[in-house]
Amino acid sequence: QVGALPVMRVRVLDASAHWTDWQGDVPRARRSIGQLFHNARNNRLLLDQSLVEHLYADLRDAPDADTLARRVSYRLACELARRRALAEDCDAQAVQFEVRLIPAYGTASADTTVLTSPVLSMTALADAGVASPPYRDAAESPIRDR
Repeated sequence: QVGALPVMRVRVLDASAHWTDWQGDVPRARRSIGQLFHNARNNRLLLDQSLVEHLYADLRDAPDADTLARRVSYRLACELARRRALAEDCDAQAVQFEVRLIPAYGTASADTTVLTSPVLSMTALADAGVASPPYRDAAESPIRDR
């Protein structure tokens, strides 16, 4: 039986103070003959997805949001969101991510969100400080323009 798959979606606050739409879905591998020998891009996609799955496992096990924020998987997920934001917009001011649980043979929607991060400043993420605790339920998030 195929279970649900956690997927990270990211949105970016650009230099003009507008939020982008949520970006990200199930990573899809590109295939070519050359990738039989060197497959760095697809390996990175697998690594990123493994991180999201580990974060989801930690989310299930963590008793509260503060405990989750201290976990390595959450800190790495913040950095992954930052990296994705910079790939989309090098002038990004802030980033926010969410983890959605895609049911088997289904699609991600707002009601499948299991974790929403607070708005993360790009400069604060660049520092080595402690990440802000996430919101377990999107309804708790102060960001209402989702």
